[in-house]
Amino acid sequence: MIKPDIFVFSDEDHPRLRYVLDWIICDCWEKQYLLSTDEDAASRWTGPRIAYTQKPPPFRPWIHCHPNAFEDHNTATTPDVAWLDGQPWIFYSPASEASLPADVLASIFWLLSRQEEYTAYTPDQHDRFPASASLAYRHGFLQRPVVDEWVQKLDQKIHEAFPVWTCIEADLEVQSTYDIDYAWRYLHKPAIHQLRTLARDLVKEGPSVFLAGLLTTLGFQGDPYDLYTSWARQEAVLFFPLGDRSFWDRNHAWTHPEYRDLIRSCGTAGRIGIHPSYSTMTDGKLLEQEIQRFAEITGQMPMRSRQHYLRFRLPVTYRTLEGLGILEEWSMGFADQPGFRAGTSRTFRWYDLEQDRCTRLRIFPFQVMDTTLLHYLKLSPEEAAGVVDAIAKAIKKPGGRLTILAHNNSLAGTDRIWRGWQNIWPQRQR
Repeated sequence: MIKPDIFVFSDEDHPRLRYVLDWIICDCWEKQYLLSTDEDAASRWTGPRIAYTQKPPPFRPWIHCHPNAFEDHNTATTPDVAWLDGQPWIFYSPASEASLPADVLASIFWLLSRQEEYTAYTPDQHDRFPASASLAYRHGFLQRPVVDEWVQKLDQKIHEAFPVWTCIEADLEVQSTYDIDYAWRYLHKPAIHQLRTLARDLVKEGPSVFLAGLLTTLGFQGDPYDLYTSWARQEAVLFFPLGDRSFWDRNHAWTHPEYRDLIRSCGTAGRIGIHPSYSTMTDGKLLEQEIQRFAEITGQMPMRSRQHYLRFRLPVTYRTLEGLGILEEWSMGFADQPGFRAGTSRTFRWYDLEQDRCTRLRIFPFQVMDTTLLHYLKLSPEEAAGVVDAIAKAIKKPGGRLTILAHNNSLAGTDRIWRGWQNIWPQRQR
């Protein structure tokens, strides 16, 4: 048996505690731990160790367990927020002997499990949980990966007590993702839709765009939304809609041969997913139908998904996705604000609070979306680039992954409102 890298002493062994320890120690630090309620065994342990108790133990580091930590009911009381030396903390602990000023384990669980989304809130116009309802937005730390910052500080405390403990080096990865709401601007549409787009171009975008669109429609040049070759070089993740056309769903018909070929060709790199339609947030049968369409086209069930308009509701949408075999969910972010909806840039497994279990569904959060910057915040390309850069710097300090969400139309630059937006995104790094 391999000896654990660290011993964790706690007053109790709780599944929610194990969930947090699994994520911090195994996922983030890539190490193994032993959790025990035996204080004598903890005292005899000669390697790195931490204590998570309400009373001070005879060794450090010590995390003071908050009285409301890991409550058995679905949601905890909204925690207070304390700012100390420029660092926000929740589940603040007044214990002077504690190694950190807050119960970071309870704090991380509260944010990762999205407990605040199980409480009453005022939804936005698309029935979503808005950024303005979040604790992070209300207290001014939505654009900081506070969970990753807390993990880094705990890592440093262990290293201070046990120099043999090696801290994880902070690094930044960049992951591009694209929602293919419109696979092409002009091509492979019914003639009436092509004419409507050309007429719109002539009125709103000017003669040059109209002429380019006409040449594309007649087959003399490529479609401006056809960016798939460059996206393959980026190792980007693409999400394709397969719902029926509606007011909110304007994608190409899933039965169109060229659209099906496009999905299959992009799928050869293994980096595609499904983009469930607007109404699938609470309609499991519709979601299942669209997943079956994906399987029919590609020959395999989708493993990743992102909701159209980022419409999901906890726990119903995630529970349905998990039940239909989805392993990766990529909707964890806000439409109206950039930042860290769950406090982290790293992936984590979804914890179903109502069923009190860690699921197999892994959440891939994103931090910034093109339509957020333009339509919600009304930024210029230069201002938007500054926001993206600030988010990237915030991630780089504790380490993590900047995941961006963009669309064909913002990168093509055909529409006047999107001109100058093509170069605001950092290049992919590994």
